[in-house]
Amino acid sequence: MDGEIMREIAKKYLKEFDELEKKACNEEKKFIDGYGKKIENIFSEKCQSMFKEIENIDSISILPEYEDKLRKLELIYFLLDEKGFDYAKHMMENVTEGNKWKTEAKIRLLMMFVKRFYEVLYLLKGGLASSALDRARGMYEIAVYLEIIINNNESVSEKFLKHCNTSRLELAKCLGNQQIIEEITDQINDFNDDDFYKKNNGWAKELFPHNTRGISFKNLADITKFKQYYFNYKIACLSTHATIIDSVQGIELDKGSKGKNIWNTGASKNGFEFVFSMLFSCSCEILIDSLESKSLSNAFILVCIKEIGSSNKKGN
Repeated sequence: MDGEIMREIAKKYLKEFDELEKKACNEEKKFIDGYGKKIENIFSEKCQSMFKEIENIDSISILPEYEDKLRKLELIYFLLDEKGFDYAKHMMENVTEGNKWKTEAKIRLLMMFVKRFYEVLYLLKGGLASSALDRARGMYEIAVYLEIIINNNESVSEKFLKHCNTSRLELAKCLGNQQIIEEITDQINDFNDDDFYKKNNGWAKELFPHNTRGISFKNLADITKFKQYYFNYKIACLSTHATIIDSVQGIELDKGSKGKNIWNTGASKNGFEFVFSMLFSCSCEILIDSLESKSLSNAFILVCIKEIGSSNKKGN
């Protein structure tokens, strides 16, 4: 029930900004005289008003000190979900033969990103920052892929999407079903019979024409703005794999417990700020780049995320 209330609040504010845009902007999305100076105050007022409306909604967090922030972030999820769905619908209505692969790649990645956003919040509510960081790691990967898809041609998008057949092939090999293995191999070869394509990240070969050994995920991250957060991504990897260091130096341990023999299997209040930092950095850049329309509603969501992020830096 609370989720339904939040979704309706999100819809209401998105609609308000869509209506305001008709009054405040011309066809080129530029402000009509008089609105440019007002809009910043409108964003701030509406952001505070929206957060005020959800103050009494229970976020069901086991950690009271993070309840307000998680409640606000859940509202951000509904804003992203509603706006993302509308944006995907708009893209599908305008798909052409020349952009069909890029359109599908962007929609799928954006949908995956929004879903991961909600998964992170769900785990944080339970005090499971390390598990949430695992899902935030996936958000980082999606952000890297999405920037590459947006900034490159249709061919890269097609190769990216069809490269998922290599994952199917790995699964078929695990099952040991030779018929399925041959069928999938034929599908891959019909599209691209280059052995390099079958390697991890082989879809990105044209972006690294001099690379003959193989493309790592770090290679991909390094050609995006997200390279500045790569260290955080590597820390997140510790929460994903069975890495002993996560039990010794993991984000859920306080300073006094790190490096010691501590039995730690329950919920923890530690590590939240690190997860938030990944969430904010990825979400802001995704909003700026993937929702290409310069609409006021997009800008409003960005303002709200930054407002929560600024309180995060202050430690509130």
